[in-house]
Amino acid sequence: MPRIAQLLPLLLLAAIGPIAGASEPAVLLAPPELSDEITVGLARELDRAVEAALRERPIDALGAEELRARGIAPARTRGQALEIGRRLGLPVLCYSARMARGQLQISVTLAGPGRSVTLERELPPGELRPVVAQVVGELFVRGGGAPPAARPTGGGPGAAPAVRRSAAPLAGRAVVIGLQLGASFALGAGAESLTPGLRVGGAVGVQLPLRSRHALTPEVVLAYSRWWLVDGATVDVVHTTIPVDGAFGMIHALAGVRYSAAVGPVELWAAARLGLGHSMIVVENEHDPSDRLERGETGFALGGELGAHYMIVPAFGLGLSADLLKSFVDIAVGQRSVEEYSSIGIGVGLSAVGRIPW
Repeated sequence: MPRIAQLLPLLLLAAIGPIAGASEPAVLLAPPELSDEITVGLARELDRAVEAALRERPIDALGAEELRARGIAPARTRGQALEIGRRLGLPVLCYSARMARGQLQISVTLAGPGRSVTLERELPPGELRPVVAQVVGELFVRGGGAPPAARPTGGGPGAAPAVRRSAAPLAGRAVVIGLQLGASFALGAGAESLTPGLRVGGAVGVQLPLRSRHALTPEVVLAYSRWWLVDGATVDVVHTTIPVDGAFGMIHALAGVRYSAAVGPVELWAAARLGLGHSMIVVENEHDPSDRLERGETGFALGGELGAHYMIVPAFGLGLSADLLKSFVDIAVGQRSVEEYSSIGIGVGLSAVGRIPW
């Protein structure tokens, strides 16, 4: 339904325009009015088209979740939404849809203090998104500006709490690119012989929205961890103790899924993954660098990660993450002292995420 989504944003933009704007434009969303012929799938596509249209402006949308968070009962009818909008000093965006003669009829209204603008379109059901975008844009043009920002909290019953930024990044499909950089700590056997090290990684996935503030993202991940042997590490070989330098590293290629939930401009997420891991160790004699040993093993691996991003703009955010990586291989070196290493580590560091809508 690519073209439908473009028309509805234009209708919405045209409807939202009547109110002179501020730096943080916001609207109150009224419950949509849909006829019985509108299928669940078409209703969801209509909601996504409206969200996409507002995101393009960008405009914050105050919906049922935001109202509940502020102790306000969500509107169940258009009339209730208009009353709430009047108390909060926000324009109200209303949209309805019905089927007639095989065509989808869309009506979008932006109702503000003392005035309102309504636009209607009739189109094939497969053209929703472009039509919505067109309608929203046209509403803004006709209204001559953007809707106002929400008034700051004043403590009175009619005061409007500031509208938090909508979770627009989770409202539609997108290619998601993530990067991580931080410290890593070895766990398990041999960890006492390793210093804290480095953890770098990247992920690419496709975001699939569940609801406007929730999404699942199938993704592939490449991660690298590296630690160094502590000073004084030794290897016992044939009754001889050899002081050694060296490093232990892991590289993982994993596939999995990430669940994300948005709370205002903050996105919380958790991920689970599995795939392959390769562990390798390099050890060399401190007194004879030519006396060098390299070993590597590849096996099944899994990982998990938790994190949070602050979305600076809808398409980019920065935050923190922590992950656990495990390869089911062990590497043995020598006979006793530096002997065996479990391929497991935990990483903590900075995280960045970018989104490309599609």
